[in-house]
Amino acid sequence: GVGAGKAARDIGNMGAGAMLASRGVGALGGGIARLAPALAPAAAAWYVFNAGMKAGALVDQAEQLGVTMEALQAYRVTALQVGVTSDQMDGALQRLTSSMGAAAGGSDEMIARFDRIGVKLLDSKGQLRPLVDTLPEVARGLLGVTNETERATIAQGFFGRELGSRILTVLPQLAAGTDALTEATRRQ
Repeated sequence: GVGAGKAARDIGNMGAGAMLASRGVGALGGGIARLAPALAPAAAAWYVFNAGMKAGALVDQAEQLGVTMEALQAYRVTALQVGVTSDQMDGALQRLTSSMGAAAGGSDEMIARFDRIGVKLLDSKGQLRPLVDTLPEVARGLLGVTNETERATIAQGFFGRELGSRILTVLPQLAAGTDALTEATRRQ
């Protein structure tokens, strides 16, 4: 008897408390709604600032890799479509650039890897060719290796163990060439 009555009162009091709390939240929401017009310009400014910071970072990242911002965006979009993250793609590009540098620096192992897939790293003046020119050739060369185990081993030599395995999924798209990827990205 007495315990059940007390429990009923407690439940009733909790319900009343919940009603008061919801009114307070509702009033708060109304106050926020009245502030929205004043906050909109600040939100727009933050959006523009944030987009500018991201674009600036993209330009910096593209410069570090020796590619245009458009090419880097195209590589990232293409990679994402086959399940390779932007970070993984960027890492693969960095590793390939390092592999190219090692070969240009005289690493017999790297020279042999590039030779194995038919990629010439130096231009007619003896200068290292840009990544945007060599990446599609590397992709085509790797696709030309019919033994999958050998293809994976060569890719891991260029891109590192983990990234070499991941990059195999994007080779067909990369083989189309940087200009084709950039154009496809623009159309999306």
